[in-house]
Amino acid sequence: MRLQILSLCLLFSCRLCSNDFASNDVIEEQLENQEPPQVDVVMPNTLNTMGEDDSGNWVLKRVWWEKAEAAFGKIMALNLQISQQQMEYFGVRNEIDKTLDAGKRELILKLEDLEQVINYLLGLVNHDDNLADLDIANHSFKGSVLENKTNLLKLKDDILQLNKLDGELDGAIIKVIDQVQKCNDYEALAWEDFKKIGRILNDELAKNLYYQVVNYRKNIKINLHYLKADLRTSFEALMVRAVNKLDEIKKTVSQLRDGGIDLVYESKMMHEGGASLKKESTDQESVPVKKQSKKTGLIGGILNVFKMLGNLILWLPRKLLSLLRG
Repeated sequence: MRLQILSLCLLFSCRLCSNDFASNDVIEEQLENQEPPQVDVVMPNTLNTMGEDDSGNWVLKRVWWEKAEAAFGKIMALNLQISQQQMEYFGVRNEIDKTLDAGKRELILKLEDLEQVINYLLGLVNHDDNLADLDIANHSFKGSVLENKTNLLKLKDDILQLNKLDGELDGAIIKVIDQVQKCNDYEALAWEDFKKIGRILNDELAKNLYYQVVNYRKNIKINLHYLKADLRTSFEALMVRAVNKLDEIKKTVSQLRDGGIDLVYESKMMHEGGASLKKESTDQESVPVKKQSKKTGLIGGILNVFKMLGNLILWLPRKLLSLLRG
């Protein structure tokens, strides 16, 4: 299982260099905020039209349009990386599902079935039941439940934790989808602003639209960094915790089996309406009836001895397993 975790993390191990990322941002911001130089032209560079937004330096407007074109090209390139990140998350989520499903199959029972039989077994004993006060000879299975009560409670909690981790993994994928949608929306808004710059002559309005395009690019880059760094770190931690939690569940199930409680068998008996404790109680109730129906004498005494030996044989293996485990 450790090798599986390592292989999953290797699929997801591409990291950003934060220093390079920051330095590139500084350089790009300096270039984007740089004002275009004054352009000397022999022809008039200011035109007045009927529209209130169509007056200004059309030569400078052309410069802002070219800068917006470059900024929009960067947005498209960033969104391509965003899409690649989404595919990576989907791929790793699929692999972790395969790993968890393979581990769950080793349990034979589904997690919800395990939780059901655990609740049933815990319901067979009262909070004030004490193993020291219990007649083990007549309540051997109930004694096993009491002896393994701690493991049963731990297993129940581990199953809840694993289900929670599985839900958090799904939640991380939902966050990825949300981030991708936001970045697509930013690109659509930037495209509209870029087209407006091409339709107007006012250089001041073109300048404002250009900086809106730049802000969209910055937002997309922030989201990309979140997907590559912060969310990825959290996602990898959830993967490791989920796989480890499943290992703990399998270990506890094995310990319960060694302690005389086979959850697979008990689940089968529970669904068939003949759980071990119910069967044990039925056997106890039938003993007095049979005793009253038998005539006193040598044969009756021999039968009673055999019944006592039978009860002892049922109780002894469970007790030996418990002592060996202890």
